Amino acid sequence: MGNSLNLIENIVVVMLENRSFDNILGSLYPNSAQFEGLKFDGSMFNTYNGTKYSVTNTSSTSPFVTPTPDPGESFPDMNLQIFNTTDPATGDVANMAGFVNDWMARVISQSEYPEIPTDKECSFVPSWPALPRTPTPSAGDIMFYFTPSHCP
Repeated sequence: MGNSLNLIENIVVVMLENRSFDNILGSLYPNSAQFEGLKFDGSMFNTYNGTKYSVTNTSSTSPFVTPTPDPGESFPDMNLQIFNTTDPATGDVANMAGFVNDWMARVISQSEYPEIPTDKECSFVPSWPALPRTPTPSAGDIMFYFTPSHCP
């Protein structure tokens, strides 16, 4: 029996953060034990200012500029998105309940989250071109997901 490692020519790793996966591939297959996709039973939502925002495939503008500005990627942004606080403590639950709070903190300045930058492009690569922007971002835009018909 020969060395089976010689049969492997390439290894490809595709890594998306949770929201990107849900945003692009979340409705590719029905949620099941084999595919942890989006649930459309009302259990996947965030609350902002008392309003519930569920996952949706309806955009307040063109799906190709939703969401805009981009979701935050700094540590405070990630903490807020995952733990619904910018400074989680040991034992805080990763309930994924802060995406809308983080989104709105980026769209409008909020004294509740002063560490969240507002309306910024990626600061790591300043030469990237500006992305298309919608003039009227909606709180629910961050909960938008593409369907297979959006991404054939």
